[in-house]
Amino acid sequence: MYNMKKQAGVSMWGWLIILAMTGVMAVSALKLMPVYLEFYTVKSILEDMQKDPALKNPTQEIVSATFRKYLDINNVNDLKRSNYTIEKQQGKKAFTVHVMYEARKPLFANLEIVAVFDHSADIGGAQ
Repeated sequence: MYNMKKQAGVSMWGWLIILAMTGVMAVSALKLMPVYLEFYTVKSILEDMQKDPALKNPTQEIVSATFRKYLDINNVNDLKRSNYTIEKQQGKKAFTVHVMYEARKPLFANLEIVAVFDHSADIGGAQ
């Protein structure tokens, strides 16, 4: 015969710990979702600029203005000018746009979630 006392499930404290961990993970995911969506928007903008025939033989000013325009159209407001560089490729009529930034979102009290993003794309030249 089985002893019913030995067949115990998860206690109330066990359920509270599981619920607390699930809650922290859910809040973290909800805080990080907009950050990742913004990064994938920036990545998509750079990919679209690579395919843009109007940017086949660009100047640095045109690349910069086009990138800012795409950021404005897609409502990417958190990316500052100091977070990206546009460098001319040596010996080519092309530029490398390098985006590197970190996004910080508050989690609880003085805890923050930090996501670091780094992506670059070659714009112009032979496409």
